[in-house]
Amino acid sequence: FHFLAVFADWYIKNLSRETKRGKKNIVDHGHQNNQVPFGYHRIPEHKIPQIIPAEAEVIKQAFELYSLGNHTDAKIAQWINDQGYPTRKGKDWTKDSVRTTLQLDYYYGAVKHLSVLYPGVHESIIDKELFDRAQKIRKEHFARPRTNTTRFERIFLLNGTIRCAVCRRTLRAHGIREKYRYYR
Repeated sequence: FHFLAVFADWYIKNLSRETKRGKKNIVDHGHQNNQVPFGYHRIPEHKIPQIIPAEAEVIKQAFELYSLGNHTDAKIAQWINDQGYPTRKGKDWTKDSVRTTLQLDYYYGAVKHLSVLYPGVHESIIDKELFDRAQKIRKEHFARPRTNTTRFERIFLLNGTIRCAVCRRTLRAHGIREKYRYYR
């Protein structure tokens, strides 16, 4: 039993090493490790993914809209759905699928492996400048408050002042609607 366990452990570790080596080799040659994203398709007789012109135009416009700064992921998802293009899985676009798509380095000609970028051999849909503008807008959107309304501040006089008699941690105030206020 111990010998079998040792061989099984060696097999798993060796398989992991070989898989990592294979994936790194694919990226070193400028190819994507997984399915090509929206806007591209793989033709069996070609090793390099080919651009689908109509989908590529949608991707380019999505990046341009987002880089203007007044479009959110949800608005762009609705716009792509209105154009009649489903995702690769045949579903409607969501804000999450748009967010993922607009962060893919693949569209300007790079492939990523373990957070390291490598030059790809595929044709790019957008240029690096447009991609960088979109990422800059994403950072600005992330720093903004999520809503335009001002947050209603509740004032609890003993918040952070009183302590639990058992654990000696400070008690935090909570309120449910306007009826119930308590310390936890």
